[in-house]
Amino acid sequence: MQDLAIIEAQRRGSATMLVRSLAFRSFTALRSGELHLAEDLAQRALELAREVGHLALTVIWTAGIFLERGRARQAAELLRQVELDESLLDVWPGVALLAERGRIRVALGDLEPGLHDLLDADRRMHDGGCHLSVFTDWVPDAALALTRLGRSSQASELAGRELADAAAFGAPRRHGIAVSLCGLLDPGEQGLARLREAVAVLECSSARLAHARALVNLGTGLRVRGQREQAREPLSRALDIAHRLGAAVLAEQTRDELIATGARPRRNAITGRDALTASELRVARLAAQGLANREIAQALFITTRTAKVHLGRAYRKLQITRRDQLASALSGLPGSTTGAGGDREDFLEPPAAKD
Repeated sequence: MQDLAIIEAQRRGSATMLVRSLAFRSFTALRSGELHLAEDLAQRALELAREVGHLALTVIWTAGIFLERGRARQAAELLRQVELDESLLDVWPGVALLAERGRIRVALGDLEPGLHDLLDADRRMHDGGCHLSVFTDWVPDAALALTRLGRSSQASELAGRELADAAAFGAPRRHGIAVSLCGLLDPGEQGLARLREAVAVLECSSARLAHARALVNLGTGLRVRGQREQAREPLSRALDIAHRLGAAVLAEQTRDELIATGARPRRNAITGRDALTASELRVARLAAQGLANREIAQALFITTRTAKVHLGRAYRKLQITRRDQLASALSGLPGSTTGAGGDREDFLEPPAAKD
């Protein structure tokens, strides 16, 4: 339905409708763990929103995507582009932004300010008759901050409340996340049982990123109980999923856990198809289909220069120099090694600007 909304917005030529459709589709992609797609859609929405409005709506989930991709400082910089005044905090996008600011602060180590933002956002959303967890996965971040601040009992209380709310809400993803968090905070046998239950719940859902995180929590739970060899199986599965989804933060956490069990996990790709960002991959795919840079820009609602920048970065990561090498490089087939020559307009060396 959301994909049809994007198509309809493009057909009508409605920029406002397109911004909203792209933003909400990026949110569902984030929830399912399709981070490459989520970032691509969010970036398109963000670029268009800067021209036609609705910036707050697009920033909410773009910041969340950046967090999952390991770019917390970039997320913080993005959030500073929206002024969080009381008028904005009277509506749900503003409260959701407040929660994202809290999550970013916790990720950057600013625990007290981050926790204050998260609890304030929860209170505001509750006063409006809504659940903050519908919009963002804030409870695990708040519980982490509380635990690190020595307030473990409050963390367990918060997790327990979320579990009750999630069970009443009925969505498998939210329920699985809450069960996993409660299990992680419980050092007893019931905690381990909950960690296994969460993996089972999320394994049957479409929430691949949440499933990977539940596997990490299970692996951590097994390791701290002295079951290091048993911990490697769920952790190895989690690392594979996190790597394929482009979840840099989770992949790094999983790698550290695997090392703690005595395993030797692989490194993330820095070249090749898996190293491409969502925007680079989308531009490269269109270029491989034979579209010129201007046509790519028109199709993605970006500038021609932005298309060139993304394509130039894709060339370097794929280690190619010509457009006719793109198809094989993207598919991983032979013949994608660096070649000589090439169109000068095609092979670019753009500045190291952030996406």
